[in-house]
Amino acid sequence: MVFKIITEKFDSNMDVVLNYLSQEFNESHDDGGYAIRAIEIRRFNKIKPLCEQFKSLTGYDVPYTACNVEELNLLVERGLKVINVAKAAYDEEMKDLRDVESQIESAKKGRGGAFGGHGTLRAHLQDLEYRKDRIENRITPAQNLINDRRELLGMLRQEAEFLSANNTHGLMPVILTHIPIEHLKGCPVKESYFDKSGHPILYAWKELDSLETALQRVIKLCSIPSDRYELNQGGKEKTKYYREYYSVDGAEIRQRMTAIDYVNSQYLHDQRVNKKTYMMNSPI
Repeated sequence: MVFKIITEKFDSNMDVVLNYLSQEFNESHDDGGYAIRAIEIRRFNKIKPLCEQFKSLTGYDVPYTACNVEELNLLVERGLKVINVAKAAYDEEMKDLRDVESQIESAKKGRGGAFGGHGTLRAHLQDLEYRKDRIENRITPAQNLINDRRELLGMLRQEAEFLSANNTHGLMPVILTHIPIEHLKGCPVKESYFDKSGHPILYAWKELDSLETALQRVIKLCSIPSDRYELNQGGKEKTKYYREYYSVDGAEIRQRMTAIDYVNSQYLHDQRVNKKTYMMNSPI
């Protein structure tokens, strides 16, 4: 897929919005592609009103590839596999815990022959207890990972409900029974000092955060303020110029100056014209 790059060097908000990359998931993608797309679909449903408002104020569509039934089926299938992998890892940890607990019981009862390569029973039991502690320390994260993977799949439930309600042909049978109701409320992956966006889930979350923030900023600038002080400082007139700047017709202007420079220059020009007109119509 070829993406057209739009240069918005004077406005970071429009650069974030117009150069957002939305890509459909397919079977060739790894689990990271599934995670990114699941997060994107859910969060685009959330910011849909912002996208519509942005479109009405600027004339620009926010780049987004809509999810179709074939893609949703693939995403749900992959999500179930991802959950099963996490469950298998948890089950393996539980098996290891049961094994080491059995070894501890056997050692305490004097069964099992030698002391596992240790010189004394005490040393052998101490080693087994250390192994048990290490396993137990891994069990909670393993359980949390299952929950995170379930909530990641839950990010697709809203889209599945929409398609099911519209009786979309080709949807996976009883698809809603496969998708958890719970969904991610925030990013489950913490940012690392050494690797700030190396995880697909963290990457997707930060991308959508940046997009949502950029949309909100442009919408605010293009909306008439309700604050009386801002209105007295030319808020209504400045809003008109922000809309000009961020409009499709303003693309050329955005290649030459920042939003604030354009708005201030236009507003200053208005003030000069108004003063000239006032003086021209004043008595001497």
